[in-house]
Amino acid sequence: MEHFELIRQLAGQWNAFSVFLQKYGMYLTAAALVFALLNCFLGYRLRKLWIVLVSFLAGSAVGLAVCIHMRLSLRWSLLAALAAGIFCALLGYLLYRAGLFILCWGVTVFLLLQLLHPASTAALAACLIAGAAAGGFALARERVTVSLVTAIGGGFGSAFLLLSLAGQDSPLLTILLTAILAFLGILVQLKPWKNKDYWEQEDQNLQRENREQARRRKSRKKQKRKEKKTKRKKRRRKRREPETKQPQKTAARRAQKPAPSPSRPREYAADFKEPPVSSPPSQEPQPGPDSRNLPENSFSDIQLQLSREVSEIYKEQQSASQNGAGSDRVGGSD
Repeated sequence: MEHFELIRQLAGQWNAFSVFLQKYGMYLTAAALVFALLNCFLGYRLRKLWIVLVSFLAGSAVGLAVCIHMRLSLRWSLLAALAAGIFCALLGYLLYRAGLFILCWGVTVFLLLQLLHPASTAALAACLIAGAAAGGFALARERVTVSLVTAIGGGFGSAFLLLSLAGQDSPLLTILLTAILAFLGILVQLKPWKNKDYWEQEDQNLQRENREQARRRKSRKKQKRKEKKTKRKKRRRKRREPETKQPQKTAARRAQKPAPSPSRPREYAADFKEPPVSSPPSQEPQPGPDSRNLPENSFSDIQLQLSREVSEIYKEQQSASQNGAGSDRVGGSD
């Protein structure tokens, strides 16, 4: 009995939920009827929407059942059921064929549970096996199986909601109206009056769409891989940059420091201070006694005389060197 404690807690919240249904139940029933009719007549065209909805409901139900078995609290059970439903919805949307299997399996199991009301475990297992068989047929023959399942499921839901709005609760009327709506939905979806070329074109369009989706997935994966590679390269560069920059910094710091004097050892170089060099006293040239009161023309005469004397000395040296070279030649010839 402890396993059903969560169900009792959920039932305790039924009063607030019943008040909400009494106030807005008519609008919710009308919205559900619109969805059921769309599922009955446009089930194959809107298969992706039904895949997401059925995957969400199936995941939430499985998550809630696991939480009941693990005896979790009400808050954590609802959060886990919501997370499981979102995960299954994303899985059904991204994995198309898995979503088709979940769609046909869920709708088939729901119909069998509503029509047969199985009370034993064997009957429940038979319903689950029948749902799995419908999912397998959907993978083999997608268009036919999805059209049949959605037409019958949408017809049953539409009949039940219409009778509930009309205030009727007759199983016979529900089955009769379900049969009529399901037949009309199968005619609209399968279009038996169309020729073979029409369905071949539809199948080619479906295959082209599946290829385009697969190509988009591959391109997204490649883009993600490229982004990861670029991030890794940036991280590696950031790691290598300090190792290469540190020696340069240390070399620059060493160049800025003053070099110690070679005459003293390094440990005494910091304490050694050279004595300040005293500059010699500036000696200004003092004018001689003869050059104080001499006129400007006398200086030019002195310069000319000095230049004449220098030229005469230079000529005497050249003549002496020529005479010495001539005597050497004479002696060598003798």
